[in-house]
Amino acid sequence: MKIALILTLGMLLVLPGCAGRQQRKPNLSVGISQQQVLSLWGQPRERVMVGKTPRNNYPVEVWAYYGKSKGKKPEEEYLLIFVDGELYKWAKDDPKFVMTELAQLGVISREAQQFGTAEYQRRLREAAEKAEQTRRAMDIIRTFQNYENTRLSIESYNQMRILQQQQLRPIPPPPPAPERPVKQRQ
Repeated sequence: MKIALILTLGMLLVLPGCAGRQQRKPNLSVGISQQQVLSLWGQPRERVMVGKTPRNNYPVEVWAYYGKSKGKKPEEEYLLIFVDGELYKWAKDDPKFVMTELAQLGVISREAQQFGTAEYQRRLREAAEKAEQTRRAMDIIRTFQNYENTRLSIESYNQMRILQQQQLRPIPPPPPAPERPVKQRQ
């Protein structure tokens, strides 16, 4: 469960989005509600329910917003952390900050915090390679099955043809049985 959570967070932190491309200005302050953030910035590109704080059992959620940056730089990314429906902290273009804060809140473990984007991409590549190997193996199996099916079809066809040819030829009558000499009684 935690690995799925970490992978989801990794995707949230690694994959850039397209929604909400207008320039964003942080009109934020700690403690404002999610509704206020929605009215200021609109819908986030992604929302991830991370878990609950161990001490007070408050829900923790991370929102991602993307905005255009000036010049030829890539998109700006804003990551907002909400605890119990209120803005806890936010960062611009700093995914490690979010992981550190989540670890401090106790939502994720310290080991998970070190599970950075490079590790995520490495695991993603390994999963893609494994999927490609599986696909190739399945292609080989399908090819062999097609070969076997074709071979069996040809073999069955040949056997049917032989049987049909034998049925078309008249079966010669069996040769007469040899006569036995009759023994005479004395």
